[in-house]
Amino acid sequence: MKKLILPMTLLALAGITSISCQNDINEEAQPTAETSKSFKGINPVVSLPSKYLNYDEVSVGGKKIANTQKTTTVTLNSDQMVVTSPNKTFIGGVYNSTTLDNLTYTPISYPTKPITVSYSFPSDFIVDTIEKPSLSSMRSSMFKAMKSANFSGQQSLAFDYNIKQFSYYSELKIAFGANVNIGSIFSIDISGSNNKVKKNTGIFAKFTQKNFTIDMDIPDNGNIFKNESDLNLAASKNPVYINSITYGRLGIISLESDYSYNETAFALKAALNAKMVNGSISIDVQSKKILEESDLKVYILGGVGSDAVEVVQGYQGFINFIVNGGEFTANAPGVPINFTAAHAGDNSVYYTTFTVEK
Repeated sequence: MKKLILPMTLLALAGITSISCQNDINEEAQPTAETSKSFKGINPVVSLPSKYLNYDEVSVGGKKIANTQKTTTVTLNSDQMVVTSPNKTFIGGVYNSTTLDNLTYTPISYPTKPITVSYSFPSDFIVDTIEKPSLSSMRSSMFKAMKSANFSGQQSLAFDYNIKQFSYYSELKIAFGANVNIGSIFSIDISGSNNKVKKNTGIFAKFTQKNFTIDMDIPDNGNIFKNESDLNLAASKNPVYINSITYGRLGIISLESDYSYNETAFALKAALNAKMVNGSISIDVQSKKILEESDLKVYILGGVGSDAVEVVQGYQGFINFIVNGGEFTANAPGVPINFTAAHAGDNSVYYTTFTVEK
């Protein structure tokens, strides 16, 4: 294994770049080998019953960085997809793009080449080669990298978060970055009129703690497949491969309240920014009351002692997730929470375009 150490400032800049790519997709393709025919992949388009698509507020590192006008964004590109099947999410995995779009993950089984990956830890940068991409080989590489890296300790309890008001449950697809089945994920009926919120205010938020990323180089000769001709055989399935995975903790909260938007959003932010005291969070009485009286569901990844997807309900389940799991060590690295993908045909970025229904 090669081991490279980069200055922290460079790692920080890399993190900022990865965030910005969600709204500024780079579609420049990389050439594939001459023995296979390159082709441009198809990116999905999803229409939503929303007046605008941008978030009302974005906070990174405890600092508010955006409060955009609600009328500005009617088209939104997202290359960051939330993990829904951790056991099917591995670097270099190749999938039928239709099933990656709805996150059902149908693999394309042609053998793939060895891949070069890099790990961006808080204080170290590790490079490794994975001979045969798979879930087990990624975990083996990650374990080896984490043992070599210089890091440990308690992470900040502060979450990065995005908050948005919503009127229809299907708008939560924005938080997942893909055309997922929201009703299935949260076990709710959103067919017909049930798609619309029942109370005065609907708010959803995605909140994350990012521990590290594993990123993959462009494949040798620009072709992910071991047999160059397999690229042409797989073309009808619009193949895409996972080229970056973020580890950490993530929650997506759906909240309905009879209080106003401003009151409800204030209460939610109070919980996300709260400090921990004696094993719980310190939050003002009114904010706690608003959250306890709200209809609250949370999709979580990285709950303490668990690498499975969970959906919890109510104020206490939400608070338990916030309080627990701040430790980041080689034995507790977090779980896959987000990933990006590239088209196998030309190595361009795979993304979902959300639009406003007309």
